[in-house]
Amino acid sequence: MSVCENFHKVCVKKNENQKIEKEKIACLKISLNSHDFAKNLMDVSYQNQLLEIVSNQKNFFRPGKSLAIKLQERNKKHEKKWHKIKFYFFEKISNIFLCFINHFLYQPYLPNTTEILCNLRLNKIPFIFSFSKSYLPQQKLNIALRHKLQNQIKTKKSNGLLSICSKLIFYTLPIHLLEGFADLEKQSEKKFRFLKPAKITTSIAHVYDDKFKVYLGKNRQYVKFQIISHGGYGISNFEYDEKYEVKLADKYFTWGWKSSKNSYPLGIQKIINKQIDSNPFGKGILLSSINPVVNFRLSAGPKGDQIIEDIHGHFKFFAGLSPCIKKQFDLRFSQYQNSYNYAKLWTQHFGMYAPKNIHTSTCLYKILHNYRIAVVTWNATVVRELLALKIPTIMIWNPRHYNLRKSALVVFDRLMQANIYFHDMSKASAFLNKTWPNVNEWWYSSTTQNAIQFFCNRLARPISADKVINAIK
Repeated sequence: MSVCENFHKVCVKKNENQKIEKEKIACLKISLNSHDFAKNLMDVSYQNQLLEIVSNQKNFFRPGKSLAIKLQERNKKHEKKWHKIKFYFFEKISNIFLCFINHFLYQPYLPNTTEILCNLRLNKIPFIFSFSKSYLPQQKLNIALRHKLQNQIKTKKSNGLLSICSKLIFYTLPIHLLEGFADLEKQSEKKFRFLKPAKITTSIAHVYDDKFKVYLGKNRQYVKFQIISHGGYGISNFEYDEKYEVKLADKYFTWGWKSSKNSYPLGIQKIINKQIDSNPFGKGILLSSINPVVNFRLSAGPKGDQIIEDIHGHFKFFAGLSPCIKKQFDLRFSQYQNSYNYAKLWTQHFGMYAPKNIHTSTCLYKILHNYRIAVVTWNATVVRELLALKIPTIMIWNPRHYNLRKSALVVFDRLMQANIYFHDMSKASAFLNKTWPNVNEWWYSSTTQNAIQFFCNRLARPISADKVINAIK
């Protein structure tokens, strides 16, 4: 029996030691062999089954852990007390100068020292402003209010996708955007009450900071708003977040591509002044991410039963590696709420050969020097970072799940010719078995380096702090 068959058996049948949650089993029953999702949405019984799954999700009515909260949790666990005190004091001092800020540079995805330098150049003030503290609403669920909202968006012609979306609003709209919105407004006003800039530049605040979103919504017409791309864009054929950001911003700075009239190729600001050397005799690291089973953002990526197919591919790649290589692999992955227990599945299928799990709280930059190669399984920011940092990397993606836009096809064709990008998992593992003893020979060959340069020029340009300042000022 193959590894894939074993995995399917574990997902479908009950295990004595572990019971798969009711909603996951129900989701599998609905979507495992169902590729025509839109057609199924026309079926009322199918809609009811899907709604039953969603209503059983315990975390739907609470805001999920945003990047802000995750960063705070990481700080609590890993930062020294003196560093926390220093940062807290510096932020409080910065708040005093909010009213003097003409150009508000907020969470631009720059290293802290570079961000302070940018503020000195732009505002003559060493300003740094952290994420809003996690907002957890105190209000309770108001069923009557949700029914009222649901009835307002219903139409007589609603069917299929429109019908299910109107019903899902009832279950998926977070409390802090409905019952707790008035309180969120008050907290936003308190945090940004002194802020009256002429220009705002950010990279991720408009995505993760709800208090900032409220402030921006009220003041958008009075400020010039600029967004520096935060990665993951420029490749997918469909990326709703990118389309939204381009429309939202007066200027949209990309990492190398041109997508609209108001977009400007800049570069990858996240790795300014970073230099990391891989270890030619080190281990390998598998970088992955598993989406939630039921709900996730709109983008080209695996959804529903495609997630299972994607995991099949990961296991197929790893199964093709030689035993000695398997023992030298670590696994670092992003685990979303209401998704499959990815780490446990690896242990169940590979036992003593399963890769060691590296927690995501461990900064990737601080451990890359231990590895000779990184294997990336999804379209993520880390792909651009690794190639821009010249870390030996291969990508194993299912092309049916990660649809490439036309402008990216030629780039990935070059990567495929250089054995950096793979569709076939068996070919990827065979290549790594062959290359493992001397990864640098392949990585520093002219074919590979030319392909990397071609990629970076279009999707991950190296950039200096001076170029960032000159572009956004």
